[in-house]
Amino acid sequence: MGQGRDRVVGVDVSKGRLDGYDRGAARRLTVGNDATGIARLVAWASPGALVVMEASGGDERLAHRDLSARGLRVAIVNAKRVRDFPKASGRPAKADRVRTATPYSLRYNGC
Repeated sequence: MGQGRDRVVGVDVSKGRLDGYDRGAARRLTVGNDATGIARLVAWASPGALVVMEASGGDERLAHRDLSARGLRVAIVNAKRVRDFPKASGRPAKADRVRTATPYSLRYNGC
């Protein structure tokens, strides 16, 4: 697997929390969707990582702004695609573990 692919972090966004998944390091993190939690996410993410998160009715705005301000690249993907991708792959879409990994998968499957 190429080095660039190892530097992608998928984030499932909700009003109260952010669930992160770093496939390259095979690790997960759950933090609050607030300044303290986002600071923990920045420290946890691989240096130079691309953070891919779903558009979530505005709940992603603080994370997007703070992650970008701290030098991480951030991509916001269509939430419908995040929900539909696991279904098309034959996996349950409601599981947070699947939805957290989905933004990562979208990035590398051309969606």
